[in-house]
Amino acid sequence: MISRVTNATQTLNAQRNLQLSLQRQAQLYDQATSRRLLNKPSDDPTATASALGVRSDQAATSQYQRNVGNGDGG
Repeated sequence: MISRVTNATQTLNAQRNLQLSLQRQAQLYDQATSRRLLNKPSDDPTATASALGVRSDQAATSQYQRNVGNGDGG
């Protein structure tokens, strides 16, 4: 069966594609200007969890180094 594609349908599709392109462009602009891949947790939840894990490990290492320094007797 042949379906008709009206001018209204073509216009709606073009508008939708333009809107998606503008959203993607805005996202890439935000990443470029902030020099960060993750600007908010919803950008990539898996990468956010990984980044928080790394941050936690760094904090634990810093605390360990302070503890070692305090236990030196110095």
